[in-house]
Amino acid sequence: MLDTIISFVICLTIPGVMFLGGILLKIYQPKMNSLIGYRSHLSMLNETTWKYANQYLAKVWLLLGGIEFFISIIITTYIYLKKHTIEDTICLIIIIIQMLILVISLISIEKKLNTEFDMNGNKK
Repeated sequence: MLDTIISFVICLTIPGVMFLGGILLKIYQPKMNSLIGYRSHLSMLNETTWKYANQYLAKVWLLLGGIEFFISIIITTYIYLKKHTIEDTICLIIIIIQMLILVISLISIEKKLNTEFDMNGNKK
């Protein structure tokens, strides 16, 4: 039973972090720094690109993290009710899919920054 609870929690960690990170970035908009927020070369060019990137990240992570969290709960609960356990392989597949969505969200932020700003951080 404990291994099932641990698997359930592990399967919800990535979407939970994304969702909570989105909430934190929405509420607390950090000033440009090297520790907190979305940090890439383009996002750190100036205060405008920094704010834009972090506001966009907050929206994307709130949406995707919330959807992933909800879907992960449904899938893991369904599997548990059917098999009375959550197999490691299934949990690993869920985590891999969540990681792919996380990476895609970061790529989309970079693409959005590239469409909105030039390489000097000026609005296009």
